Amino acid sequence: MIKTASLSFVLVFILMITTFRAVLPKAGAENPKLLYFGATWCDPCSRMKKLFKEKDVKKELDKYDFAMYDYDRDRKVAEKYKIKFLPTMIFKRGGKIIHKTEGGLSKGELLKVLKEKSS
Repeated sequence: MIKTASLSFVLVFILMITTFRAVLPKAGAENPKLLYFGATWCDPCSRMKKLFKEKDVKKELDKYDFAMYDYDRDRKVAEKYKIKFLPTMIFKRGGKIIHKTEGGLSKGELLKVLKEKSS
């Protein structure tokens, strides 16, 4: 009986370690970041903000740590990222900029870039 109990314990322990190792990299994985810069007076920015509310776009945005900045109110952040055109989206991963879009995008273009940069 002791050998059976010991064997069961060892198997459970091995299973726990294997599960922990499988989950560990995912737990430490960082979501990509998306920084959006717009302004209330910017027509293309208003159109982009409406797209962000659409169901299929929201689904893709959920894959990101998403932050919206107003160019006029958040001037220091805009200067840090050298924002020259509105709207601008900056995609970051691991603290580094991996992609930048300037100007308004169609829904198709927006979905394409969101899908491409999330993986």
